[in-house]
Amino acid sequence: MKKNDYTGLICKGFCKYYKAGREEISCGTYDFLVRNVAAGELRSLIRDVNPLPDLSCDREIRALVCKQCDFMVDGCDFRQVATAPPCGGYTILEKLLK
Repeated sequence: MKKNDYTGLICKGFCKYYKAGREEISCGTYDFLVRNVAAGELRSLIRDVNPLPDLSCDREIRALVCKQCDFMVDGCDFRQVATAPPCGGYTILEKLLK
C-alpha cells in the first residue's frame, strides 16, 4: 500500500506510469525509497533531480532494486522495451547513487 506523501513525491512527480487510484501496487524503486529515505529528505533531494535519467547507474540499480521488483516478473516496460522510460523512483535513486 502506497503512502500519500511518498506517492506525491515519487510517482506524481517523476513516473510516466503513475495512475491515481492504484495505490495497492508499487514498483521496487518506490519500495526501496520508502524503506531507506525519510519523506523530508526525499523532498529536499528531488528539488534538483533531472526528470530524465542518464542511466549511468543502471547496473547498480538493476542489482540493488530491479531484480527484486514485482514488475520484473509481470512486465517492466523499461526492461522489456528499449525505448520505454524507467519508473519515477529510478530517476531519484540514480541521483542518490551519484
